[in-house]
Amino acid sequence: MEGLYEGTGETNTIIKKQNEKFIIVYAGCLHKQFGIEKLVKAVDTINSNDIELHLYGAGDYVDSIIKLMDNNKIFYHGVKDNKDVVEAEINADLLINPRSKNELFTQYSFPSKTIEYMSTGTPVLMQQLPGMPQEYCNYIYLYEEDTEESLQQAIKNLTVQSKNILENKGLTAKRFIVENKNAKKQVQKIIESLINGSCNDG
Repeated sequence: MEGLYEGTGETNTIIKKQNEKFIIVYAGCLHKQFGIEKLVKAVDTINSNDIELHLYGAGDYVDSIIKLMDNNKIFYHGVKDNKDVVEAEINADLLINPRSKNELFTQYSFPSKTIEYMSTGTPVLMQQLPGMPQEYCNYIYLYEEDTEESLQQAIKNLTVQSKNILENKGLTAKRFIVENKNAKKQVQKIIESLINGSCNDG
């Protein structure tokens, strides 16, 4: 089992703030190994003043992030309460997880932030990680190459996408998580796996 949704189960349309700019949010460990440098540079070098990247968390790349904060495009908010982070995720236009599909640890893990991100109703952009079940790929935006250029192009493509299309993508992802990754469904999968395993052993 890759993870568990622990929310209230609401799947109604979410009332989001109307952002003047295209707001991107990342929340989690701000480590270079997790692709944060790639994400920050990809946004920072986009030739547009209508994009902002807001980062929440702590890690070894924080000092580098802070040095870029005077450009009015990169914003570091430090470590915040989960409630505040989720609110920021809900009101964002896009959530990004820049973790690389080529890192060894991604073959044996599933980022818990994927379920949290998708449950907010905000569209998600990331790579298809080896430890991610294939079904998730139907509900998120993917960028193929593990490069700053590939990530940047994917971001650019989404900034010119219709707001309605983005919102529908996010809400479809939310419904998928709420309906399929709740405790009842996930425990049921574990039980079925154990039963099937026992039958196969017999």
